[in-house]
Amino acid sequence: MKKKTKSKTRARSAKNLARFFHYHDGEGHERAIKIGASFLACLALLIIAFLSMLIPELAPAALAQENETAILPTPPLPTAETAPTVETSPTPVPAPSPENQSAPSPTPVPQENGEPGPNEEWERQNALQDRNNVLREMRDQKRELRKVCAQFKRLKNASADLAACNQLLAQVAEWEGKIKPWNGAEAQELRELMDDYRELQVWEQLSTLQLKANLPRELNDFFRSLNQVERLLKQKSFQKIPGLNFEVIRGKLAEIKALHAAAKSCYDAGDLECASEKLNEAREGSYPGELEGSLHNLRNINEMLRQVKNQEVKDEIKALLQSAIDSINAGDWREGREDIESYNNEVTQFLQYLIRAQQKSRKAPGDTLQRLEKLLNKYGGENGGDGNDHAGGQDRR
Repeated sequence: MKKKTKSKTRARSAKNLARFFHYHDGEGHERAIKIGASFLACLALLIIAFLSMLIPELAPAALAQENETAILPTPPLPTAETAPTVETSPTPVPAPSPENQSAPSPTPVPQENGEPGPNEEWERQNALQDRNNVLREMRDQKRELRKVCAQFKRLKNASADLAACNQLLAQVAEWEGKIKPWNGAEAQELRELMDDYRELQVWEQLSTLQLKANLPRELNDFFRSLNQVERLLKQKSFQKIPGLNFEVIRGKLAEIKALHAAAKSCYDAGDLECASEKLNEAREGSYPGELEGSLHNLRNINEMLRQVKNQEVKDEIKALLQSAIDSINAGDWREGREDIESYNNEVTQFLQYLIRAQQKSRKAPGDTLQRLEKLLNKYGGENGGDGNDHAGGQDRR
């Protein structure tokens, strides 16, 4: 009896195996389609099994979907006269049934278009997050307002501005007391509170107060700087700087003083925007402090050059300074200052080295021209970088 059962099992297995290979029989493209379809079906089953291990709750829905869409129909057995044909046509994917859909996530999420979803709890949490940003902004505003109010206290005739500053500071604190302790259930209520606060436009009011508080100090500093430069130009040590056109510089100072006077008049008339524009125009590229720094650097270099005995060194350093001097004469004092400061330290160190060596040996050291050439190659000059001229000058010396 057992032998008959085993024989039937072997026969059935052989028959199924023969059907499988017979189904994949064919020529060329037809056979490739059959094998590919079988491979895809096996791959889908493996993916479903893998997903069921990772996400067990999705397994029933995935299996149900696969049973409806991915199972291929069993083809009829081919006859000896005709080869099996496979017609490939798109299979419509049925909509998932309600029982196969996954359960909604308990955590509320926004819609895909960026708008909050219908979940009221999510809207409330979002409103609370916005409240934290508004409270942080309020802290910054109060800090800046306290600084501005302290400036008004030090100014004369600024009692009205001080009162306005304190009033705005009190308003910010009042709204902070309304928004910070809010703990209601309706998010719309909190949003309405924050919208009402934003309508105050605190940053715009603060900017106006800062302008009122800073303009008097800026006008006074600018005027003092103008007077300081005029005093320097009258000193003989600055008048000995070669190349400076003092007549042109004094004319530029007169133009700047006129702009400063216009800015002061606008401020006295209460036109802060006009005062700020005129002052910025006066400072554009020609702030007196820029010229003051350049004059001090040029005077120091000129005094050291007077102690140098090597005429070639003097000529090269003067050529290096000429670009900054031209900018100063043209009224672009900022560019002249930046030009001088780029090489001032190294030129000063080079001249100090040369002067100390001359004092000891009464002549320039042997590496003077090599150091000078290195300095000119780094910063440029009308005669800089010509190694042959430097070498010849060293031989002549």
